[in-house]
Amino acid sequence: MMNALVNRPDSGGNWDQVHDTACVHVMKAGQLVPDRPLGALFIPAIHFRQNKQPRVSSHRTLPIAKICYLLGTSADRVDQSGVYYMITNSGGKRTREDSALSGDELVIRTPRIGNKQRKVKIMNAEISEDRFADVIQVPERERYPSEEEDPQERELATSLTAELTQLVDSYPIQIIAKAPVNSKQQSWCRLSPRQRSKIPSNFFCSMDHLREAFESYVVYPVESNRWNDTIAALFPFAKDHDEKKDGQGLSTLTVRDKFINLQQSLPPEQQKALVKQVRTSVSERWLWLPYGHPKKHLWATGKRKIKNAEQIGPIDGGPWIVLNPALVD
Repeated sequence: MMNALVNRPDSGGNWDQVHDTACVHVMKAGQLVPDRPLGALFIPAIHFRQNKQPRVSSHRTLPIAKICYLLGTSADRVDQSGVYYMITNSGGKRTREDSALSGDELVIRTPRIGNKQRKVKIMNAEISEDRFADVIQVPERERYPSEEEDPQERELATSLTAELTQLVDSYPIQIIAKAPVNSKQQSWCRLSPRQRSKIPSNFFCSMDHLREAFESYVVYPVESNRWNDTIAALFPFAKDHDEKKDGQGLSTLTVRDKFINLQQSLPPEQQKALVKQVRTSVSERWLWLPYGHPKKHLWATGKRKIKNAEQIGPIDGGPWIVLNPALVD
């Protein structure tokens, strides 16, 4: 919020809402309204007690969407999970580029990031049923007697299990966004940018989608180890994850980063169960995936390296594909 108040205080909605929330409120005509503006605006700290919910009056809260806006920047938007990780410090370490600068170092600059290293942030817009409601144990909300005197309804944040469902559903759209290019820097994927922006959550569930996206590709022989290695690379255990050993392209998937961060916000005993459940869930639904594991990449391309790999399409080579042994006829 300090970012909005100090660096870009826009007139109207955002500024007024932050300012009014910090004012002293009184009841007028049956409504709670800001009455006395403060000479100085203080951003309060919230103290978290173990096994207790933070105690904050709903009259002094901002809508979740507004908090996400205020904590982000024009270049880097923050979602609900990002706000959560800021509060709990459960996310990854800040990079050198994200570290605070001071004095003469405070300059506006554009970091040099190669295309292969650019983060993919697009998320799937579908609203899916929460498929992991039983995976994460969420404590029941603590009730307070003073709630009867507080008529305002508190906006509920998205549950961790619903967030997990959205993360898994967004893997296909982010993976296809990193589709490989050939030696002439032309994409192997023949989907238009508009089509890539609307990749459905069930994209990996049908071979029709594979044929629609790629004219030529190499299908590797069905083998459980190939599939399991690919799934493990996409959905790693947080405790075993080493960013320095990530394959090319894997570290650019923000859904994968969030999946790791989400694990770190849970007790150790729940982390293992969560990863196993997610891997099982996608293996029950996804039929194919890019097979980059042999080259330690998200995507691997080229001519087939083993004789029993099947070349599909008119061009020799293309993206390597691995099939799910549990779903192949």
